[in-house]
Amino acid sequence: MIPCAAWFPGAGEGAVAAYVMGAARAVLEWVTVPVLAIALGLPHGALVYWLSSSTFSLGQVRQLATLHLRHLFRLSDAFQGPPGASAQ
Repeated sequence: MIPCAAWFPGAGEGAVAAYVMGAARAVLEWVTVPVLAIALGLPHGALVYWLSSSTFSLGQVRQLATLHLRHLFRLSDAFQGPPGASAQ
């Protein structure tokens, strides 16, 4: 294994470590900006997905409860309701 000081003649290991840490810090500072932009968009995307999925599901259950669509799709006339719902 080649010691780090061999890569930079005349520089001690402390100087090499400082150079590497400085470069790593610069990379992490510049990577923060795109990661922040992505992280800010994710909660909005999850909200839009949840809202559209829930709205579609509610509409689907509501429409399938009508007799007209139940006959159209050849489903039984007895609507059970969602699982766990009490019979009325």
